[in-house]
Amino acid sequence: MEVGVNNPTDSKLTLEVELDGHGLTGASTLVLAGNERQVYQLSFAPTAVGQHDGRSVLQAVITLHQSYLEWPKYKTAKPRRTELETENS
Repeated sequence: MEVGVNNPTDSKLTLEVELDGHGLTGASTLVLAGNERQVYQLSFAPTAVGQHDGRSVLQAVITLHQSYLEWPKYKTAKPRRTELETENS
């Protein structure tokens, strides 16, 4: 089975492939250059007679730059005392 995959961005795109199902085989990764289209080859070779369900999931591998991983610095303050009114007061 052939699955068309398109990279609409200008950057290289790496896809991890997860195959879930009896008899499904294919490459575990697919790398596309910017604006490239490829065909992913998925094979199904059952080893038993019957009905089989399966799926293939292609997920982008995203690398974040370290600057995106830094949390902003916050100042902490002592909490203010809050008094709640009750119905009996």
